[in-house]
Amino acid sequence: MRTHAAIRALIVLLGLLVAGHAFAIAPALAAPVRVKVVTVYSDDPNDPSATRVGAIKVKIGPVTVTTGDGTDELKCLGGANFRLGCFEAGDCPGGVCGNPGDNDGNGTDEEGNGLARTEIPSGSHAVSIPTADLLDELGNKYRVGSIRIEETVTAIGQLCKPNAKPEGNVGFQFNDDVDHSSASDYTVAIRIVPLAAPTFTGGEECSGGPGEISTKVVTKCKRAVADAAVDYDEARAEALDKCRQRKFAGKLAAAVPCLTETDTLSALQKANAKLVTAIGKACGGKDKTCGGDAAGEVSIGLMGFPDRCPGIRNFPPGAPSNDACRMAITSCADVAACLQCIGARAVDQFVAAHETLVPTLADPKTQKQLNKCQRAISKVSTAALVSRAKQLNKCWGKRLAGKTTADCLFEVEFADKPRDVMCKACGGAFDTNGQCVGADVFALHQVAGQAALQCPSLPFLDFVTIPSCQESVTTLGGLIRCADCAARFASQCPDQARVPSLTAYPDRCRN
Repeated sequence: MRTHAAIRALIVLLGLLVAGHAFAIAPALAAPVRVKVVTVYSDDPNDPSATRVGAIKVKIGPVTVTTGDGTDELKCLGGANFRLGCFEAGDCPGGVCGNPGDNDGNGTDEEGNGLARTEIPSGSHAVSIPTADLLDELGNKYRVGSIRIEETVTAIGQLCKPNAKPEGNVGFQFNDDVDHSSASDYTVAIRIVPLAAPTFTGGEECSGGPGEISTKVVTKCKRAVADAAVDYDEARAEALDKCRQRKFAGKLAAAVPCLTETDTLSALQKANAKLVTAIGKACGGKDKTCGGDAAGEVSIGLMGFPDRCPGIRNFPPGAPSNDACRMAITSCADVAACLQCIGARAVDQFVAAHETLVPTLADPKTQKQLNKCQRAISKVSTAALVSRAKQLNKCWGKRLAGKTTADCLFEVEFADKPRDVMCKACGGAFDTNGQCVGADVFALHQVAGQAALQCPSLPFLDFVTIPSCQESVTTLGGLIRCADCAARFASQCPDQARVPSLTAYPDRCRN
């Protein structure tokens, strides 16, 4: 590997940048975005170590940036002593004495310790370096080995083997709807290598042709799909629990079906509309609508979804056919419909399991302890369902961003706190084995109309040896285990359907 000083002395940048645009530039939005640009050198593009190289011009759409070398030392920019240290203009015949990375022409390091920072208009731009102009003193040429572009805060982006030579263009969508909490909204890191260097193997071929959809856009679409589906399931579970809580409190007749109750139905309709809108905005292309103007819409193949929704198993017996959630998938609109169907059925089966456990509503005035217990089982296990779904989704988000390789289903740990809270609310206590015991309140439950209980057969996935919730419930602890198990099912199976590019949908969820 050449030393940093040697690289500065060898590489000579000639002329002006010539770069083709990978995309038509989208109209600038209200605010520009801030970009940090870094160029590094390595003999091996697959070697993680590299030396920062300054005074290289990079073009991002309409803006040209001179990159820095991470120091605040003055260098000759152009001329016979290009990249050599200097103190004054006379040290740089044919060039100027300045700081690589300074892009306002005043020779200071105000961009940040020799780091190139600039603002560009939001929109789709090509990023490129004129590698034909990267020469050493012997006339040897260099090329672009890889380009990584990502949102600085979320690390969502793309890592490419550039498709065009010599410039090495990569197309990218720079949006102004990023998290602006960092000094730079985006980081552009470009690795230059000798022409004879091996091919970079850590990224993908990123096309710079017109109409191509960048990896970053696809990743954001996948992330939005999962987030929107989790939000829908949360809204549905909480709306149905709110309805049940009104029944427990005696404010709504027990015979009223929650799914058709006016306030609950309105909440469910709003949640579904929000799901469709969120997926359309992220995946629907130029018009931000799935199935509308197809320009820029992320295809089902890029999203990783199959051509048919996988469905979800039925409960209880006699429930509508599982085929209802096995519709064809041809666009992101169908993805929204598929995940809404799977999420709705999972949540509804979770609620049905609760109604099996506590079908007779205790009188809030005369059966206070039992009423409190029933309300807690519904409310706390609903919160557990939501919490687990969010934790799993957070892990998958890290997978999509390349921050982890974890199998989220098996590596996300859930606390036992929900079961503890339910046990205490039901008047129970923990024995020396950590089990919830409380014969009195369970006896009250039996007196209320359930002499025998059966936890329904609902699959959960993180313990292969115990594949189902099904068990006879004869104790308070068993009742709480059943409620907790139903929450596990309702969070896990929909979770596996949301990220098909990262995990296969289990047969246990559909059969």
